[in-house]
Amino acid sequence: MDFLKTLNPDVRARFQFRLTQEMPCFVCLNDRQALVHPYLCSVPGNDVPGFHLIGSGNRSFLEHFDKLWGPKWILFDLGNVLISFDHGNVPMNLMKYFPENYRSMAFRDELRQFFFVGSEGASRNTMLDHGDHDIKWLHDEFLHAYSEICTNKPTLDEFEQAWSDIFTDDGHNNASECIHFAKQMGFRVAIASTTNAAHWKLLTNRYPVLTEVADRLFLSFQLRYDKGQRGFFEKVLQATGSNGENHLLIDDKIDNINTAKADPFKMLTWHVTTPIRKDGLAKCLRDLSPSWIPSP
Repeated sequence: MDFLKTLNPDVRARFQFRLTQEMPCFVCLNDRQALVHPYLCSVPGNDVPGFHLIGSGNRSFLEHFDKLWGPKWILFDLGNVLISFDHGNVPMNLMKYFPENYRSMAFRDELRQFFFVGSEGASRNTMLDHGDHDIKWLHDEFLHAYSEICTNKPTLDEFEQAWSDIFTDDGHNNASECIHFAKQMGFRVAIASTTNAAHWKLLTNRYPVLTEVADRLFLSFQLRYDKGQRGFFEKVLQATGSNGENHLLIDDKIDNINTAKADPFKMLTWHVTTPIRKDGLAKCLRDLSPSWIPSP
């Protein structure tokens, strides 16, 4: 490529790096903005083979370049998207620590409210999801409230196991297939979840694909925001360095969907209510604009 010799060293280095990554690159030739992509051949009317001329104006060009050719991200939620789960398992898992006469539906509902319904402000579960407290704090809260009626008190490890064992084993192949399929299609993959450190510890042990294959992890207990808050997606865009329209959020919570697709994020969204399968993901991607799909 003789035209590389015409570029200044900094631009040449960026261009060559992008080509090695099989990603698009832009340069400025003869005061015109040009898009260079390793898969593009000559475009009729262009005088430089392999260049797709966009037009003049640096700002408009960069916006067009980012929207058309910027890296595309799929943001996968975890629960009810990649993996089945049921918060109702927590009270069930703790029943063995109580006497028989407490093992009723009414008492299980009381425990569920203790963990997941906030009487004043955020629930205890939400406090963990926001990273305000850890599993030891929750264990202490539980013992303070119920130790007098427990037949035997769960240790911290036993309590953490009971708290975290809410995910079903059928998610392993499903999560792996969807994430690998997205990567094979050329997307960058991120896990975007409102979760806590204890649940994440179990998930990464049970489903290693979450950390071994995903490009980014956006977890509420680390970001200190959940997905219903604008701050969550502000952190996402800061980390990916791309505009909102280059992101597809797949989520089961309508509040999260509404936040992601509203101004200023304008992300693409797919609202689901049960764990997705690879064929469903493929159909969703086919329904998107062709310009949104990464080049092969």
